[in-house]
Amino acid sequence: MLRRSKSRAGRLVRASKVLVFGALLGSILGCGSEPTEPGPSPQTSLEVQARDLQAALAVACAQAKEKATQVSLRSGSEALASAKMALSDAVGRLSEVAKPTPDQLEQLAELRHEIERIDAALLVQEIKAQWRVALEEGAKRYRIGLRDLAEARKKLRERDETFRALDDQLSAAERAYENAKLRLQASLEGKA
Repeated sequence: MLRRSKSRAGRLVRASKVLVFGALLGSILGCGSEPTEPGPSPQTSLEVQARDLQAALAVACAQAKEKATQVSLRSGSEALASAKMALSDAVGRLSEVAKPTPDQLEQLAELRHEIERIDAALLVQEIKAQWRVALEEGAKRYRIGLRDLAEARKKLRERDETFRALDDQLSAAERAYENAKLRLQASLEGKA
């Protein structure tokens, strides 16, 4: 009885090997009993990857724009720098697209205008800090009261060459910021 079960087990093993070999040979030759289902084609897989990349790119751009809309001339320099970094990253990603769509090109222009606006805001803040120091030093030096800021500014422009230069730089930086805002606004209105 034991011998019979061993021989039966041996035959089952041999039979299963033959069946596996036959199925393998049939699938290689394309004549298997079960139809083989085609796997995803490389082109389909690449299309899915491209769509995923486009979606990730759109999310990154949207997040960068959201961060940029939250900052202004009055924001802190750290917030401005953080928004600029996010925008620069999004511009870098968009610039790497081999064949950008017209929407992506518009988005790229918009992001660059946002960077320009933030750069102008950072410059205004930097010059304004220097201007305030020069204003206080000049007021002390020439004994000018700071209660009437417009009057103090006028007197210091007349007497202090350094203050006059900083005042001119500040005015130019503020105009550059306003122009950058206008270019961004025009870019957004052109898109709508």
